[in-house]
Amino acid sequence: MIISEENESRLDTTLKRLGVHTNMATEWAWVAARVGVAATAMIGSAYYRETFAYLPLLGLAGFALLYDALLALALSRKRLLLAFLVGFGLDNVVILVGWWAAVSAQAGALQTNDLYLILFPVLVIGVMRLGWLLGALYTALWLGWMAWTYLTYFPPESYNVQQIPLRILFMAITAVVVLHLILRLTSERQRVESLLGDVRRQAGQLAESNTKLQEIDRLRQTLLLTIAHELKTPITVVKATAELLQAREKNTSDELKGRLLRNLNSGVEKLERLITDTVDYVAAEGGSLNLELQTIDIVEIHRAVSKKIKPLLTSRGQNLEVSLPESPHYVSADPLRCEQIIHNLLSRASAWSNPGEKITLDLTVSLDEVLTCIAELGPEIPSGDREKAFLPFYRLGEPDGKESAESGLGLALSSKLAELHQGRLWMESNGGKGNNLFLTLPIASKGPDISG
Repeated sequence: MIISEENESRLDTTLKRLGVHTNMATEWAWVAARVGVAATAMIGSAYYRETFAYLPLLGLAGFALLYDALLALALSRKRLLLAFLVGFGLDNVVILVGWWAAVSAQAGALQTNDLYLILFPVLVIGVMRLGWLLGALYTALWLGWMAWTYLTYFPPESYNVQQIPLRILFMAITAVVVLHLILRLTSERQRVESLLGDVRRQAGQLAESNTKLQEIDRLRQTLLLTIAHELKTPITVVKATAELLQAREKNTSDELKGRLLRNLNSGVEKLERLITDTVDYVAAEGGSLNLELQTIDIVEIHRAVSKKIKPLLTSRGQNLEVSLPESPHYVSADPLRCEQIIHNLLSRASAWSNPGEKITLDLTVSLDEVLTCIAELGPEIPSGDREKAFLPFYRLGEPDGKESAESGLGLALSSKLAELHQGRLWMESNGGKGNNLFLTLPIASKGPDISG
């Protein structure tokens, strides 16, 4: 009997729906049990040679040993369903032929025999392995076979024939009781499997939560170490400037004093920006950053940020070209956070650009979103580093070795804020001559209510 793996899989699914179930350990146990029974039958047959049933029983026992060896080979190759079907089928053929040989050997006798007792384990095993539907059919077939052989080979007045109704009823009740127990066991097994499934799911969720907690803890430690390192630079500037002002208070010229005060002010501003961005980023990462959503004109937001940052870019010798739609376009967003995103993107573009270079800000509108593109002509960032640019404190290097005035969290925070607004932030090459930063925000379903 040859069953392909594909057909075996389909057959296995069909049998499971009918309540048939087995596993590798069970089939190996049946092989061992059949070997033991067949060996015992062979030994028993050697002591009872007075009937013609001796040779058939001996042959059946030898046949059982042979096919059990083949079934063991099939199990070693993981052919579970093949071993179950062939083994169960041949078991019943052997028992059926052996029953017929034993009954026909005693044909015509008036005395009783207890051959029917062999049906108890046969029926119990059949119901256990076949489920309720096939088990009931299996029980009916065997009881019918028992009645037919008794009625065929024994006289009507014999004890065997007279006891057929009682024996059938007794064994049928046994099969029903076993079936009830099997159904209860199956129900409990399914309940246990369901509980195990729940436990596995919860274990998976716990493992996932533990991974997230480990990642958050790693991020927290990284942030703390990086912030401690980043704080050293502005603190050093502030401290050194303050000491110079104090040491040279009387002899310091107005020009030098002004330069020192500017350094002091720059250091304080960087400290303030670093602390503010850190608080915002941690809140955004942890999901506790609250947005005050309003329906705002995104064109006006871009125009306002451009005016505010233009003096800074001019002081660096950089040109800002702005292209905005003439008509208003509305998005649902937090106006302060939107300004923060655009300001961070322009500041980052300025940090990547050299003096005299041009930075462009373009805003285009489609049916469902607005697209901001900020382009600069500084050194192009390699494609493998573009996603890294949005990591906290990731340094890509500054043009001409200059130090950025940014906190190191600008792009990372802007990316989080874009996600909170159901938008997206990413970077692309500017045709091999710099980098483009893109920001999308969804269009509001309707404009602001100005009826009041």
